[in-house]
Amino acid sequence: MADDIRVNVLGPVELIVDGQRVGLGNSPILTKLLALLALGPDAGLPALRLVSLVWGDRPVSDATGSLQQAMRRLRKMGLGDRLPPERDGQYRLDLPADQVDARSLRATAAALDSDTPPSDAELDAALALWRGDPAADAGIHVSFVAQALAARDRLQAERRRRNKPRVLILDDKVGEKIANLLGDYACTVLVTIEDFWPLADRCDELFDAALVDLHLCDEDVGAEGLAVVDALRQRSSVPTVLMSYRPQQGPVDGLIQRYNLYDFFVKGGNSPKADFTRLRELVAEMLSTEAGELLVRRLDQDLVRCEHRAALRIRRQGGGDIATRNMQQDADAVRSVIRTDGTLTSARAAMASFNRKWLLEDA
Repeated sequence: MADDIRVNVLGPVELIVDGQRVGLGNSPILTKLLALLALGPDAGLPALRLVSLVWGDRPVSDATGSLQQAMRRLRKMGLGDRLPPERDGQYRLDLPADQVDARSLRATAAALDSDTPPSDAELDAALALWRGDPAADAGIHVSFVAQALAARDRLQAERRRRNKPRVLILDDKVGEKIANLLGDYACTVLVTIEDFWPLADRCDELFDAALVDLHLCDEDVGAEGLAVVDALRQRSSVPTVLMSYRPQQGPVDGLIQRYNLYDFFVKGGNSPKADFTRLRELVAEMLSTEAGELLVRRLDQDLVRCEHRAALRIRRQGGGDIATRNMQQDADAVRSVIRTDGTLTSARAAMASFNRKWLLEDA
């Protein structure tokens, strides 16, 4: 018996044994039988149902015998005991899902609901199985194609969703409205800081950009969002916009610099009637440009300011030339990381280390 058997029905029906395509003898009966067994339930199909589906209104004199003969021919063509004799009135194709393209497609679609959904590569591999109308050369009933079509449509929708830029929205009042406004993106809306922490170390994997509200409480007086943007700065390379329902007192440049933000956005209120059109434009800018490169350049510029502040701090504390030289050596090391490595994650980490050491910032 051949070990390497594939049955393909997502397009013209194919039986492949040991890498070689096996001709079905130009037999519409064998082609239809193989397609029905591959597209039908994994548990198999009743013999009487197969007779009805294959011969329809033109029954042969010995339908049962004709069906058995057709099954024997398929076994001789390479299926062997992968097409067991009738059992409990049923015939089934005893092949694992990865050897029957329709079953593999359905299994991948079903896995979308599991704790371990298919990877991008697995998703693409499943969609690549589709070669055309399922079993178009077999003339089988549309009901047998419906599950395959539904699985393909679902996988295509998932591919479109994954291809969309992924935006994290952390806002306790108008997050859903912002998500609706950003309909071209795959948005994840969180409403509390507690919702964020389980995802904090996976943001690079999960998101391409983040929108974080400064005030994550009913009173709009706290600044809980700062803890989130700080975590995003330290643990990821996700470009982030910090939002507030009202303008901040004083310039926001300090916030943008400290947390390496892409921008600061004033929502102008938390009412559902508030106009967030500019926010949509800002997100489009952030995702259509090399935001990471921009933020790395900003870190390079900010390092000059941090170096100056550190030198002033050393003098105020009575530190001497040795401390200043050590600080400058550390600054040069950070500058080297920023300019030679070029990745936002490493640049942020180097800057945070410098700030912790020389500015005593909880960076």
